[in-house]
Amino acid sequence: MKNAEREKHDRFLRLYVENEESLNGFVRSLLFTLDDAREVMQDTAVVLWRKFEELDSPEDFESGLRDMIQKINDIGARVILCTPTVIGEKPDGTNPDDERLDQYADISRKVATETSSQLLDLRKGFITYLKEHNPKNASEGILTSDSVHMNPAGNQLLSKLVLEALQASTASKQ
Repeated sequence: MKNAEREKHDRFLRLYVENEESLNGFVRSLLFTLDDAREVMQDTAVVLWRKFEELDSPEDFESGLRDMIQKINDIGARVILCTPTVIGEKPDGTNPDDERLDQYADISRKVATETSSQLLDLRKGFITYLKEHNPKNASEGILTSDSVHMNPAGNQLLSKLVLEALQASTASKQ
């Protein structure tokens, strides 16, 4: 493997592993069996790898998001667009990745509005929770075990937000 290819591979794996637990939790919340969730996660990993080079810029992210939403709408499935959660738990905006996460969350909010897609604003939910429950501005330990991976409280908050989004979607159709 050439050096540039190895760097790309390593960068992808780092990002995937950082987000795998949240993604898996979300997928599990939508499916009935563990086997179905595993299959979707495997397919998702393959698509993410194939599309990885396309998602380097905010413009490419927005374009890819719009394409994905269109494909989902075309088959008649429901879209619930999620913003990123947190990487670092300081609610004052001083985590190293806050600016980038806010930028991508803003793009997701804009695209959800413009495509009339349901938005699950995980970033807003997590930051709101942290402002109330993290008065010491700790970088981890409130919702994550290591500033990235959810601890039981983080999983509980994520589950609560996903369930509310699923119920809101169901209630609006009745």
